[in-house]
Amino acid sequence: MIVICILLIVLVAGTDLICKWYVDSKFRKGESVICCKEKITVRKVHNKGMMLNFLEKRPEIVKICSFIAMVMALIYQMFLFTKQGRLREKIGVALISGGALSNTFDRIKRGYVVDYIGFNHKWKKAADVTYNLGDFAIFAGAFLVLIENLLKEK
Repeated sequence: MIVICILLIVLVAGTDLICKWYVDSKFRKGESVICCKEKITVRKVHNKGMMLNFLEKRPEIVKICSFIAMVMALIYQMFLFTKQGRLREKIGVALISGGALSNTFDRIKRGYVVDYIGFNHKWKKAADVTYNLGDFAIFAGAFLVLIENLLKEK
């Protein structure tokens, strides 16, 4: 299980960083491509803040918070390796760690996170939000950790 979790962290972070590199180098600011039956837009957005540009005017605080969260996720992952079972939680924390690693690398290296996936929606506020693969990994991982903990309490 340790090897699977480490591979998952590397796969998530590596795939996201490759996608970010591609979008950042091939797309101009404001350029977008609509795909998947017009449900998804690929576009280049530089996010200097946290989710929804929170604290974008304080990038150093964002970097520090991102780094601390990433380190905490990786430490918790190591703690989980010592526990029997808890498969969903181990995979969930690996997903969180991979997404956090990718986004933290971006913040430290570039000073911003490259987001590139938007969903076309009637509601403009929802359509304006842009994500990256690391964000989806973090969401999915948090969901798995939640499910594991809810099932564990029963």
